[in-house]
Amino acid sequence: MAGASDGNQTPGKQASGKQAAKAGAHAGASAQGALAMVRLYWHKPERGTAPAFALALLFHALLFLFFYIGLNWQIRTHAGVEAELWADIPPASAYPPTPPPVSTLPPPPQQAEPSAPTRDEDAEIALALRKKRQADQDAERQRQVEEDRRRAELDAQREREAIAREKQRIADEELRQRQAREKQAQDLAGQRAEAEAARKDAEMKKQRELLERQAAEKAKLKAEQEKREQQLKAQQAAQTAKEAKARAETEEKRKAQQAAKEKEARLKAEQAAQAKLNDKARADELARLRGVASDPGKNGGSGSYAGSAIGNGGPGMAGYADKVKRRVIPNIIGYDAAPGSNPAATVQVDLAPNGDVMGRKIIKSSGDPNWDNAVLRALDRSSPLPRNDDGKVPSSFNIIFRPRDN
Repeated sequence: MAGASDGNQTPGKQASGKQAAKAGAHAGASAQGALAMVRLYWHKPERGTAPAFALALLFHALLFLFFYIGLNWQIRTHAGVEAELWADIPPASAYPPTPPPVSTLPPPPQQAEPSAPTRDEDAEIALALRKKRQADQDAERQRQVEEDRRRAELDAQREREAIAREKQRIADEELRQRQAREKQAQDLAGQRAEAEAARKDAEMKKQRELLERQAAEKAKLKAEQEKREQQLKAQQAAQTAKEAKARAETEEKRKAQQAAKEKEARLKAEQAAQAKLNDKARADELARLRGVASDPGKNGGSGSYAGSAIGNGGPGMAGYADKVKRRVIPNIIGYDAAPGSNPAATVQVDLAPNGDVMGRKIIKSSGDPNWDNAVLRALDRSSPLPRNDDGKVPSSFNIIFRPRDN
């Protein structure tokens, strides 16, 4: 009967039996512990120990009874019901809805007081405990195996992932190196192309510079040739002009010499004529003076200043000559006397009553035509000449000019 009952128990009942066996095992362990404590302290009886031991034993008995009643109530089972179906179940819509069933089950019976456990039940509990321990050990081994398998799979997966990562890293590194080599090759090719282009540009630049230098040299040679031709033409023209100028100067000098000779001859002729006139005037003046001396009352006892001013020795002529020189010499320009020379030019000057120069001529040349002409021009610039101390001017007088007169 016990075996048939075990075979008809459901999984829930089996679990309840396992729990009951576990509770019984705990109760047995507690009782054994209490007995061990009794044996341990029995040889040391103390005051108050017996009541405490009796109270502890009572509590353990009550605990054991509680566990036993609870487990026995939980493992009680009902007889199962089996049914066979020989037709298909009609759809729910083919039948009208049935009202909810009214419970006709009798109320649960009163739990009877559990009886003391028998040896068969103890054996069943021990067997259940052994089975449970075996099942727990099998489950633990299975869990350990599963855990080892999962761990091995995880390690394998990690190793595969590590290998895949390493392969990917190697592939990436190879790709990077290949790209670097390609880029280096491209850069090298670009540098070579740039160097070749730079070399060609340099060659073309050298050729252009050579052509430009050649053109510049040709232009320079042409410019130098033209410059030499122009210089040669200019030299020829200058030589021609110089020769023409020399001829002109020679002709002008010849003409000037001829004019000077003619002028000198004319001057000599004028001087000779003036000398004759002066000699005649002196003779007339001497004759007049002789007549005056022989007949003092003929002219009223007074001489004419104009008459005494003619000649070189009349009264008051030295002071008047100085006044004339002071007026004329500053107007002598364009003449530089040679060192050590002081030529003297004697000039006859004819004046109007107001001092204007009416005529002037060289009566004795200095030997230097330039000085003679400079004196005559200075007399023209100095007109009118200053009056004498008496407010009068001589009608004509002779005066000597030298370059170094002050």
